[in-house]
Amino acid sequence: MQKIAFLSAFFLVTGLSAQNLEHYLLYDALCMQKYDYERNEEYKELAFWDYHLKLNDKKTLIFRVLKQDSYIDEVAALDKEPLRCSDEKLADTNFISELNSSKISISIVEYNRLKKNYKICTVKKVIMLNSDSTGFGMIGDYKLAFNSKTKVGDNVDSSGGKVLYMGPVKIQCYNVHHFRAYDKVQPKFSEEFYYADNIGLLKISKDPGVLDLAFINGVDINEYMKSRCKNSPVHETQLKKDSFVLDSAGYYTIRTGDNLYRLANHFNTRVDIIMGLNNMKTAELKLGQKIKIKDDGTYKDLNPIIRKDEKSKETLKIHIVRQGEILQDIAAKYKISVQEIMKLNNLKDSKIAIFQELVIEKIKP
Repeated sequence: MQKIAFLSAFFLVTGLSAQNLEHYLLYDALCMQKYDYERNEEYKELAFWDYHLKLNDKKTLIFRVLKQDSYIDEVAALDKEPLRCSDEKLADTNFISELNSSKISISIVEYNRLKKNYKICTVKKVIMLNSDSTGFGMIGDYKLAFNSKTKVGDNVDSSGGKVLYMGPVKIQCYNVHHFRAYDKVQPKFSEEFYYADNIGLLKISKDPGVLDLAFINGVDINEYMKSRCKNSPVHETQLKKDSFVLDSAGYYTIRTGDNLYRLANHFNTRVDIIMGLNNMKTAELKLGQKIKIKDDGTYKDLNPIIRKDEKSKETLKIHIVRQGEILQDIAAKYKISVQEIMKLNNLKDSKIAIFQELVIEKIKP
Protein backbone atom coordinates (compact mmCIF):
# COMPACT_ATOMS: atom_id res chain seq x y z
CA MET A 1 0.00 0.00 0.00
CA GLN A 2 1.24 3.46 -0.84
CA LYS A 3 2.60 5.27 2.19
CA ILE A 4 0.61 8.36 3.14
CA ALA A 5 2.21 11.36 4.87
CA PHE A 6 0.90 11.85 8.41
CA LEU A 7 -0.39 15.23 9.49
CA SER A 8 -1.13 14.86 13.17
CA ALA A 9 -3.37 17.86 13.66
CA PHE A 10 -6.00 19.08 16.00
CA PHE A 11 -8.22 22.09 15.58
CA LEU A 12 -9.13 24.10 18.64
CA VAL A 13 -11.79 26.80 18.86
CA THR A 14 -9.93 29.45 20.76
CA GLY A 15 -12.77 31.89 21.39
CA LEU A 16 -10.31 34.77 21.17
CA SER A 17 -11.48 38.14 22.36
CA ALA A 18 -10.00 41.58 22.68
CA GLN A 19 -7.42 41.30 25.44
CA ASN A 20 -4.55 43.42 26.64
CA LEU A 21 -2.05 40.81 25.56
CA GLU A 22 -2.67 40.80 21.82
CA HIS A 23 -0.18 40.10 19.05
CA TYR A 24 -0.29 41.05 15.37
CA LEU A 25 1.04 38.64 12.75
CA LEU A 26 1.95 40.31 9.47
CA TYR A 27 0.69 38.39 6.44
CA ASP A 28 3.46 37.92 3.91
CA ALA A 29 2.75 35.90 0.76
CA LEU A 30 6.45 34.99 0.53
CA CYS A 31 6.25 32.83 3.64
CA MET A 32 2.50 32.25 4.22
CA GLN A 33 -0.17 30.71 2.03
CA LYS A 34 -3.64 32.23 2.12
CA TYR A 35 -6.43 29.66 1.60
CA ASP A 36 -9.71 31.25 0.55
CA TYR A 37 -12.84 29.18 1.28
CA GLU A 38 -16.12 30.23 -0.33
CA ARG A 39 -19.65 28.97 0.30
CA ASN A 40 -22.68 28.77 -1.91
CA GLU A 41 -25.88 30.60 -0.94
CA GLU A 42 -27.31 27.61 0.96
CA TYR A 43 -24.36 26.75 3.18
CA LYS A 44 -25.15 27.62 6.80
CA GLU A 45 -21.63 28.12 8.16
CA LEU A 46 -19.39 31.15 7.62
CA ALA A 47 -16.82 31.26 4.85
CA PHE A 48 -13.25 31.77 6.06
CA TRP A 49 -9.60 32.33 5.27
CA ASP A 50 -6.84 30.01 6.49
CA TYR A 51 -3.30 31.41 6.72
CA HIS A 52 -0.75 28.57 6.51
CA LEU A 53 2.62 29.33 8.09
CA LYS A 54 5.18 26.55 7.67
CA LEU A 55 7.62 26.75 10.57
CA ASN A 56 9.78 23.82 9.48
CA ASP A 57 9.56 20.54 7.54
CA LYS A 58 7.27 19.00 10.14
CA LYS A 59 5.32 21.81 11.78
CA THR A 60 2.76 24.17 10.24
CA LEU A 61 0.61 26.73 12.03
CA ILE A 62 -2.76 27.58 10.51
CA PHE A 63 -4.64 30.71 11.55
CA ARG A 64 -8.36 30.80 10.71
CA VAL A 65 -10.25 34.05 10.16
CA LEU A 66 -14.01 34.14 9.57
CA LYS A 67 -14.81 36.44 6.65
CA GLN A 68 -18.10 37.82 7.89
CA ASP A 69 -16.84 39.20 11.19
CA SER A 70 -13.13 39.31 10.53
CA TYR A 71 -12.45 43.02 10.53
CA ILE A 72 -11.53 44.65 13.81
CA ASP A 73 -10.41 47.88 12.17
CA GLU A 74 -8.57 49.47 9.31
CA VAL A 75 -5.73 51.67 10.51
CA ALA A 76 -3.09 53.83 8.83
CA ALA A 77 -0.33 52.59 11.12
CA LEU A 78 0.10 49.79 13.63
CA ASP A 79 0.58 50.63 17.30
CA LYS A 80 3.11 47.83 17.75
CA GLU A 81 5.64 45.92 15.67
CA PRO A 82 3.92 42.85 14.18
CA LEU A 83 5.33 39.34 14.35
CA ARG A 84 6.79 38.10 11.10
CA CYS A 85 7.05 34.62 9.62
CA SER A 86 10.57 34.06 10.93
CA ASP A 87 9.84 35.31 14.45
CA GLU A 88 11.12 32.76 16.96
CA LYS A 89 8.06 33.30 19.17
CA LEU A 90 5.86 31.53 16.60
CA ALA A 91 7.86 28.32 17.04
CA ASP A 92 7.69 28.49 20.83
CA THR A 93 5.45 25.74 22.24
CA ASN A 94 4.50 27.85 25.26
CA PHE A 95 3.36 30.69 23.01
CA ILE A 96 1.23 28.30 20.93
CA SER A 97 -0.27 26.78 24.08
CA GLU A 98 -1.20 30.24 25.37
CA LEU A 99 -2.91 31.01 22.04
CA ASN A 100 -4.94 27.81 22.20
CA SER A 101 -5.92 28.37 25.82
CA SER A 102 -7.03 31.97 25.07
CA LYS A 103 -4.52 33.46 27.51
CA ILE A 104 -3.30 35.64 24.66
CA SER A 105 -4.87 36.55 21.32
CA ILE A 106 -3.49 37.09 17.84
CA SER A 107 -4.68 38.92 14.74
CA ILE A 108 -3.58 38.76 11.11
CA VAL A 109 -2.74 42.13 9.56
CA GLU A 110 -2.61 42.74 5.81
CA TYR A 111 -1.31 45.87 4.17
CA ASN A 112 -3.71 47.35 1.59
CA ARG A 113 -1.53 49.02 -1.03
CA LEU A 114 -4.53 50.73 -2.63
CA LYS A 115 -5.82 52.34 0.56
CA LYS A 116 -2.32 52.53 2.11
CA ASN A 117 -3.50 51.16 5.44
CA TYR A 118 -3.65 47.94 7.43
CA LYS A 119 -6.63 45.57 7.67
CA ILE A 120 -6.69 43.80 11.03
CA CYS A 121 -8.49 40.45 11.26
CA THR A 122 -9.29 38.47 14.41
CA VAL A 123 -8.02 34.89 14.43
CA LYS A 124 -10.82 32.56 15.58
CA LYS A 125 -8.94 29.26 15.50
CA VAL A 126 -5.31 28.25 15.78
CA ILE A 127 -4.45 24.93 14.15
CA MET A 128 -1.22 23.09 14.86
CA LEU A 129 -0.14 20.70 12.12
CA ASN A 130 2.65 18.18 12.73
CA SER A 131 3.70 15.83 9.95
CA ASP A 132 5.41 12.46 9.91
CA SER A 133 5.14 9.41 7.67
CA THR A 134 2.08 7.56 8.98
CA GLY A 135 -1.07 9.48 7.98
CA PHE A 136 -2.83 12.81 8.52
CA GLY A 137 -5.24 14.67 10.81
CA MET A 138 -8.37 16.62 9.99
CA ILE A 139 -10.61 19.63 10.72
CA GLY A 140 -13.02 21.27 13.15
CA ASP A 141 -13.40 19.96 16.70
CA TYR A 142 -12.13 16.52 15.65
CA LYS A 143 -8.79 14.95 16.47
CA LEU A 144 -8.25 12.40 13.76
CA ALA A 145 -5.73 9.62 13.38
CA PHE A 146 -5.73 8.59 9.72
CA ASN A 147 -2.90 6.42 8.39
CA SER A 148 -2.04 3.93 5.67
CA LYS A 149 -3.72 1.10 7.62
CA THR A 150 -7.08 2.87 7.85
CA LYS A 151 -9.85 0.97 6.03
CA VAL A 152 -13.10 2.22 4.53
CA GLY A 153 -15.68 2.42 7.33
CA ASP A 154 -13.14 2.91 10.16
CA ASN A 155 -13.82 5.60 12.77
CA VAL A 156 -10.81 7.93 12.71
CA ASP A 157 -11.86 10.41 15.41
CA SER A 158 -9.79 9.82 18.55
CA SER A 159 -11.55 12.59 20.50
CA GLY A 160 -14.64 10.46 21.18
CA GLY A 161 -16.68 11.52 18.18
CA LYS A 162 -17.55 9.57 15.07
CA VAL A 163 -15.88 10.33 11.75
CA LEU A 164 -15.92 7.50 9.22
CA TYR A 165 -13.47 7.12 6.37
CA MET A 166 -15.48 6.75 3.16
CA GLY A 167 -12.55 6.02 0.86
CA PRO A 168 -10.24 7.74 -1.64
CA VAL A 169 -11.10 9.64 -4.81
CA LYS A 170 -8.76 11.03 -7.46
CA ILE A 171 -8.74 14.68 -8.58
CA GLN A 172 -6.18 15.23 -11.33
CA CYS A 173 -2.99 13.72 -9.83
CA TYR A 174 -3.99 14.27 -6.19
CA ASN A 175 -5.18 11.64 -3.73
CA VAL A 176 -8.30 13.02 -2.04
CA HIS A 177 -9.75 11.35 1.06
CA HIS A 178 -13.47 11.45 1.77
CA PHE A 179 -14.79 11.52 5.37
CA ARG A 180 -18.28 11.59 6.86
CA ALA A 181 -18.84 13.04 10.34
CA TYR A 182 -21.73 12.30 12.69
CA ASP A 183 -23.13 14.38 15.52
CA LYS A 184 -21.35 13.63 18.79
CA VAL A 185 -24.59 13.52 20.79
CA GLN A 186 -27.08 12.02 18.35
CA PRO A 187 -26.18 9.46 15.66
CA LYS A 188 -27.27 11.70 12.79
CA PHE A 189 -25.25 12.73 9.76
CA SER A 190 -23.47 16.05 10.30
CA GLU A 191 -21.13 16.84 7.41
CA GLU A 192 -18.76 15.45 4.81
CA PHE A 193 -15.32 16.75 4.02
CA TYR A 194 -12.56 16.06 1.51
CA TYR A 195 -8.84 16.29 2.19
CA ALA A 196 -6.15 16.31 -0.53
CA ASP A 197 -2.60 15.10 0.08
CA ASN A 198 -0.07 17.98 -0.02
CA ILE A 199 -2.85 20.59 -0.11
CA GLY A 200 -5.23 20.11 2.82
CA LEU A 201 -8.95 20.67 3.21
CA LEU A 202 -10.68 20.96 -0.19
CA LYS A 203 -14.40 20.83 0.53
CA ILE A 204 -16.98 20.71 3.33
CA SER A 205 -20.55 19.75 2.49
CA LYS A 206 -23.50 20.00 4.83
CA ASP A 207 -26.94 19.50 3.31
CA PRO A 208 -28.01 21.55 1.41
CA GLY A 209 -24.83 23.58 0.95
CA VAL A 210 -21.13 23.35 0.17
CA LEU A 211 -18.03 25.28 1.20
CA ASP A 212 -15.12 24.98 -1.26
CA LEU A 213 -11.46 25.92 -1.28
CA ALA A 214 -11.51 28.45 -4.14
CA PHE A 215 -8.05 30.05 -4.17
CA ILE A 216 -4.57 29.55 -2.73
CA ASN A 217 -2.56 32.79 -2.71
CA GLY A 218 -4.98 34.21 -5.26
CA VAL A 219 -4.59 31.28 -7.68
CA ASP A 220 -7.75 29.38 -8.68
CA ILE A 221 -7.57 25.95 -7.01
CA ASN A 222 -8.14 24.08 -10.29
CA GLU A 223 -5.27 25.96 -11.93
CA TYR A 224 -3.16 25.42 -8.81
CA MET A 225 -3.67 21.65 -8.90
CA LYS A 226 -3.34 21.39 -12.66
CA SER A 227 -0.03 23.26 -12.74
CA ARG A 228 1.50 21.08 -10.05
CA CYS A 229 0.30 17.90 -11.70
CA LYS A 230 2.06 19.00 -14.89
CA ASN A 231 5.10 20.21 -12.95
CA SER A 232 4.76 23.62 -14.60
CA PRO A 233 4.92 26.65 -12.30
CA VAL A 234 1.98 29.04 -12.06
CA HIS A 235 2.92 32.69 -12.42
CA GLU A 236 0.62 33.70 -9.59
CA THR A 237 0.90 37.47 -9.99
CA GLN A 238 0.06 37.35 -13.71
CA LEU A 239 -2.79 34.86 -13.25
CA LYS A 240 -4.29 36.97 -10.48
CA LYS A 241 -4.03 40.10 -12.58
CA ASP A 242 -5.61 38.48 -15.64
CA SER A 243 -8.56 37.27 -13.55
CA PHE A 244 -9.82 40.84 -13.02
CA VAL A 245 -9.92 42.71 -16.31
CA LEU A 246 -12.38 45.49 -17.20
CA ASP A 247 -13.20 46.33 -20.81
CA SER A 248 -13.07 49.92 -22.08
CA ALA A 249 -16.67 50.54 -20.95
CA GLY A 250 -15.97 49.42 -17.37
CA TYR A 251 -17.59 45.97 -17.65
CA TYR A 252 -16.27 42.73 -16.18
CA THR A 253 -16.98 39.19 -17.47
CA ILE A 254 -17.85 36.67 -14.73
CA ARG A 255 -15.48 33.72 -14.37
CA THR A 256 -15.40 30.57 -12.22
CA GLY A 257 -15.10 31.39 -8.52
CA ASP A 258 -16.31 34.99 -8.80
CA ASN A 259 -18.79 36.50 -6.37
CA LEU A 260 -19.88 40.06 -5.67
CA TYR A 261 -17.94 40.32 -2.43
CA ARG A 262 -14.67 39.31 -4.14
CA LEU A 263 -15.24 41.73 -7.02
CA ALA A 264 -16.13 44.63 -4.73
CA ASN A 265 -13.03 43.99 -2.64
CA HIS A 266 -10.74 43.82 -5.68
CA PHE A 267 -12.10 46.90 -7.45
CA ASN A 268 -12.29 48.92 -4.21
CA THR A 269 -16.07 49.40 -4.41
CA ARG A 270 -19.14 48.01 -2.59
CA VAL A 271 -21.54 45.16 -3.27
CA ASP A 272 -24.58 47.47 -3.27
CA ILE A 273 -22.95 49.79 -5.83
CA ILE A 274 -22.32 46.90 -8.23
CA MET A 275 -25.89 45.67 -7.74
CA GLY A 276 -27.29 49.18 -8.27
CA LEU A 277 -25.29 49.74 -11.45
CA ASN A 278 -26.61 46.48 -12.89
CA ASN A 279 -30.20 46.63 -11.54
CA MET A 280 -29.58 43.34 -9.73
CA LYS A 281 -32.23 42.04 -7.33
CA THR A 282 -30.13 39.08 -6.14
CA ALA A 283 -26.42 38.44 -5.76
CA GLU A 284 -26.52 35.49 -8.16
CA LEU A 285 -23.95 35.55 -10.97
CA LYS A 286 -23.67 33.45 -14.13
CA LEU A 287 -20.55 32.38 -15.99
CA GLY A 288 -19.93 34.68 -18.95
CA GLN A 289 -22.27 37.37 -17.60
CA LYS A 290 -21.05 40.94 -18.15
CA ILE A 291 -21.59 43.35 -15.28
CA LYS A 292 -20.78 47.03 -14.93
CA ILE A 293 -18.13 47.76 -12.31
CA LYS A 294 -17.14 51.34 -13.07
CA ASP A 295 -19.67 53.92 -11.89
CA ASP A 296 -20.56 56.12 -14.85
CA GLY A 297 -22.79 58.37 -12.74
CA THR A 298 -25.93 56.24 -13.05
CA TYR A 299 -25.73 54.81 -9.53
CA LYS A 300 -28.04 56.46 -6.99
CA ASP A 301 -27.78 55.44 -3.37
CA LEU A 302 -31.03 55.79 -1.43
CA ASN A 303 -29.32 54.89 1.85
CA PRO A 304 -29.11 56.21 4.51
CA ILE A 305 -32.66 56.98 5.58
CA ILE A 306 -33.10 59.72 8.19
CA ARG A 307 -35.84 59.06 10.74
CA LYS A 308 -36.83 60.62 14.07
CA ASP A 309 -37.43 58.43 17.11
CA GLU A 310 -40.53 59.83 18.82
CA LYS A 311 -39.64 58.35 22.22
CA SER A 312 -36.01 59.41 22.53
CA LYS A 313 -36.38 62.43 20.19
CA GLU A 314 -33.12 61.31 18.60
CA THR A 315 -32.52 61.57 14.88
CA LEU A 316 -31.59 58.15 13.51
CA LYS A 317 -29.46 57.47 10.48
CA ILE A 318 -30.66 54.08 9.16
CA HIS A 319 -29.30 51.73 6.54
CA ILE A 320 -31.60 49.16 4.92
CA VAL A 321 -29.69 45.97 4.14
CA ARG A 322 -29.59 45.00 0.48
CA GLN A 323 -29.19 41.55 -1.01
CA GLY A 324 -25.58 40.40 -0.77
CA GLU A 325 -24.43 42.97 1.80
CA ILE A 326 -22.52 41.97 4.90
CA LEU A 327 -21.59 44.10 7.91
CA GLN A 328 -18.12 44.85 6.55
CA ASP A 329 -19.63 46.47 3.45
CA ILE A 330 -21.93 48.65 5.54
CA ALA A 331 -19.23 49.57 8.05
CA ALA A 332 -16.84 50.57 5.25
CA LYS A 333 -19.53 52.71 3.61
CA TYR A 334 -20.15 54.79 6.73
CA LYS A 335 -16.53 54.69 7.95
CA ILE A 336 -17.40 53.04 11.25
CA SER A 337 -16.50 49.66 12.71
CA VAL A 338 -18.52 46.46 12.63
CA GLN A 339 -18.51 46.49 16.43
CA GLU A 340 -20.15 49.95 16.50
CA ILE A 341 -23.01 48.76 14.28
CA MET A 342 -23.50 45.66 16.41
CA LYS A 343 -23.61 47.78 19.59
CA LEU A 344 -26.07 50.32 18.14
CA ASN A 345 -28.43 47.52 17.06
CA ASN A 346 -27.93 45.11 19.98
CA LEU A 347 -26.68 42.41 17.61
CA LYS A 348 -25.32 39.25 19.25
CA ASP A 349 -23.49 38.22 16.10
CA SER A 350 -22.75 39.61 12.64
CA LYS A 351 -25.61 37.87 10.82
CA ILE A 352 -27.95 40.27 9.02
CA ALA A 353 -30.92 39.82 6.69
CA ILE A 354 -32.08 41.55 3.52
CA PHE A 355 -34.35 44.57 4.23
CA GLN A 356 -33.22 44.63 7.87
CA GLU A 357 -32.97 48.19 9.20
CA LEU A 358 -29.69 49.00 10.90
CA VAL A 359 -29.10 52.14 12.94
CA ILE A 360 -25.81 53.68 11.83
CA GLU A 361 -25.83 56.81 13.94
CA LYS A 362 -27.93 58.38 16.71
CA ILE A 363 -28.00 62.18 16.78
CA LYS A 364 -29.25 63.60 20.06
CA PRO A 365 -31.53 66.66 19.95
